[in-house]
Amino acid sequence: MAKSRMIDLNIVDSDKFLEMPPTAQNLYFHLCVRTDDYGFVNSPKKIQRTTCASDDDLKLLIAEEYIIPFESGVIVVTDWNIHNSGFRKDRRKSPTFKEEFSQLVLLENGIYKLCQSNDGQMTVNLCQNVSVKESKIKESKIKESNNIYTSSSDDDCVRKNAIKDIITYLNQKASTNFRATTIKTKKLINARMNENYTVDDFKKVIDIKCKDWLNNPDMAKFIRPETLFGAKFESYLNEAISIETRRNQEQQAEDYIDF
Repeated sequence: MAKSRMIDLNIVDSDKFLEMPPTAQNLYFHLCVRTDDYGFVNSPKKIQRTTCASDDDLKLLIAEEYIIPFESGVIVVTDWNIHNSGFRKDRRKSPTFKEEFSQLVLLENGIYKLCQSNDGQMTVNLCQNVSVKESKIKESKIKESNNIYTSSSDDDCVRKNAIKDIITYLNQKASTNFRATTIKTKKLINARMNENYTVDDFKKVIDIKCKDWLNNPDMAKFIRPETLFGAKFESYLNEAISIETRRNQEQQAEDYIDF
C-alpha cells in the first residue's frame, strides 16, 4: 500500500465542506490519509476518538456523503478517486475489503456510490469490467431525465404536488425558504419516491432531524434537502419510526395501567 495520499482542493475548499464544524473537517482529513489503496478505512471509530471528534462529526460526514459506512464497521472515502487521481493503478494490491468493494459503483465523475443508489446518475459496477458505449450512456441519461422532469402524465402532476407539499412542510418546520422548483431538490425527492417512499416518510425525516438538529448551531444548517433526502434518508426514517414505535408502546402501557 502506498504511503502518500492527496487531497483535492476543489472538494475541501467548497462551501459545503467549509460549513462543517472544524472537528468534522479534521476527522475527514485524518480518514483520508489513513485509507488503503481503494479508499477504505477499517477503524473509523478509533480515528474519531484519536482526533477528539464526536459521534455527530462522524454522522455528519456520512450525512453529507463524504464517507460511506458499511455494516462491518468499515468506511470508504466517497471522493477517494478524485483526491488520488494520479495514483498508479498498477501499484494497487487486490482490495482487502472485497465484500464492501463489491457493493460500490463508480460514477463517471469518479465518486463512489452504493450499488443501490438511485439518484439518476450513470454508474459503472466496479466488480464487473463493464464497457458501456457512449451512445448507450446518452440514451440512458435522456430516459432518466424524461422520467423525472419532462413527463406529461398524471403521475408527473402528482409528483410536483408532492414535492411542493414536502418542501412547504420543511420550510414551516425549520423556518427555511427552500424552493420546490430547484432541480437538485426535485431530483433528490424523485429518487427517493422511485424507491417507494411516501410524502409521510419525508415528513417523518424532517420531524426527526429538526428535533435533533434545529437547536444545535453547528447542525441546524444541515437541515436542507441535500442532506435530509440524500443517501442517509432511509437511516433517518428508521430513527423516526423507532421513536414513533417506542412512543406508541409507552402510550399503550399507560392506557393499560389507566384501565
